[in-house]
Amino acid sequence: MTGSQTLGVLVDVGSDGSIVLPSDMMTTAQITAGGQVEVLAQHGALIMRNASPPCELCGSLVDVQKVGTYYLCAADRTLLKSDL
Repeated sequence: MTGSQTLGVLVDVGSDGSIVLPSDMMTTAQITAGGQVEVLAQHGALIMRNASPPCELCGSLVDVQKVGTYYLCAADRTLLKSDL
């Protein structure tokens, strides 16, 4: 485990209110560029969690796209294409 998986880190808040999260924290939370996060304010803290839909076959949150009526990750999309 890396430190940021178990410990908090300090990040700067930009003048527009933006924050930049360390990439290892993004990876741990399976948050990718273009994904969505839900932000909650609770007891003086901000809580963020991944809000992107998971892959319906394996549960992954990484690189999930809607294929027909299903949400599938890249690995499962590749497996399905190879079976056709």
